[in-house]
Amino acid sequence: AVSQAESSSFPPPSSESGEDETAGTIGRFDLMLVDTDTAVPAGFELNPVDVDGVTVSKRIEEDLKSLLNAADQEGFGLTITSGYVSAEEQERLYQEKVAELMESDGLSRVRAEDAALSLVPRGNHSELQTGYAVRFASKIQGDGAFQDTREYKWLIANSLDYGFVLRYPENKIKATGKEFDPELFRYVGVENAKKMRQLGMCLEEYSQYMAKQQKNNT
Repeated sequence: AVSQAESSSFPPPSSESGEDETAGTIGRFDLMLVDTDTAVPAGFELNPVDVDGVTVSKRIEEDLKSLLNAADQEGFGLTITSGYVSAEEQERLYQEKVAELMESDGLSRVRAEDAALSLVPRGNHSELQTGYAVRFASKIQGDGAFQDTREYKWLIANSLDYGFVLRYPENKIKATGKEFDPELFRYVGVENAKKMRQLGMCLEEYSQYMAKQQKNNT
């Protein structure tokens, strides 16, 4: 288990639903960082709900539905393909990637494990376990890449109005430690999302920035 001091710079988690969190502040979970070095905090509760057949945290339900409705009303075929993934399922996906790299690239297990980390998080180290991250797709994408669709361009322009940001941008690979992933968006709250865009920061950078701001104000 990861201690609270190790897992987050923010206030301790609570078993409450989180519905009273306020966007634009360092709430309990809106800016929770989960990555290779930081596990899902002990005490975090998913509070699952279903949105279009995909399980997500209740915290993001209203804004996610609003985003999807807005895209639909503007004529964009946007859909969500996945949300919450359990720790066990995430670890299985990671081990599958390790095996794939060993077979396709002839890597040793150690090298394959390191290479896989930039592509697929391990169990307990994936943002999908929080229910705050979702994968989007275009209903009319065809065989092309999602980043080449009208739907992706709409998301980049409008997702922040609903509290979502591109989790692993192409120009932030060094900061995130993950390869560019055009499908994965993370909920951080509307005010935080707009501030991140204004500052040109990914979640890793913005979390550090906000932690410093909080420390300076105490």
